[in-house]
Amino acid sequence: MSRTQSGSRTFCELKIDQDKAEKLLREDTLHYKKHNESLSTFLQQAIDMYSRCLQAADNFDNDGHIRLVSLWFANFNDNDLQDKIRPSIDRIPSRKFVFLAHQLSARLAKPANDSVSGSQETLQNLILRMCREHPFHSLYQVYCLRPSSGAMSGGRRSSTRLDIPLSPICLIACERTLPPVNNSSMWNASAKHIFSGRNALSKVPWKKAETDRTRYRTICSS
Repeated sequence: MSRTQSGSRTFCELKIDQDKAEKLLREDTLHYKKHNESLSTFLQQAIDMYSRCLQAADNFDNDGHIRLVSLWFANFNDNDLQDKIRPSIDRIPSRKFVFLAHQLSARLAKPANDSVSGSQETLQNLILRMCREHPFHSLYQVYCLRPSSGAMSGGRRSSTRLDIPLSPICLIACERTLPPVNNSSMWNASAKHIFSGRNALSKVPWKKAETDRTRYRTICSS
């Protein structure tokens, strides 16, 4: 239009087309905003209703917790939903998440800027609650990720078969999720037994035991 003479027929036609395009853009922007608002509202309602069903009864334990966690993880970085997700997760008994202990612990992380997000804080609080109340079903998944002495400096964990790299972000998150066992007010006797057993097993010379077993098999076969 800048190259067209003002007041000419071509200019008027272009002006009409521009006005129509701007009107359509305003309408589309309004519809898009309403769509996103409706999507956020329905998502919040779904999370809230799933959590209330799981809190009130056991009739939906087959897939209710799976659907809730799926919605949560699909919008894990959406900070606008945290005010709805946090109370929804907190009201559900921790036993109903035990089935998903592996999936939940796999999400443990800590940002590089040292500030834990809302979803990550909700997740760590949930896993800690599961470990306190159901240590035999939840504790070992997370505790196996904790660094042993020198793991943070070496950055790797030794294994008899292969070396598995552990992310420092995951290690720091595990340290925050599972405080020291010496805190007697936090861990019950069952959890302390698991800690003690893991520490004892970590000191077993597995490589020497594997060598002795191989030597024994060779002697028996000969």
